[in-house]
Amino acid sequence: MAALSGDLASIARSHGLDTLGYLLDIARLEAEQVTRHSDGDSGG
Repeated sequence: MAALSGDLASIARSHGLDTLGYLLDIARLEAEQVTRHSDGDSGG
């Protein structure tokens, strides 16, 4: 999800959709944070 959101943000910006690009970057950051949190979770 993080990679896809980043790619979509780049595409949006290339078409002049800066606000959408920004929102997709926020989604990318959230996905990266969740991934980092689950990778560090020991399951206990």
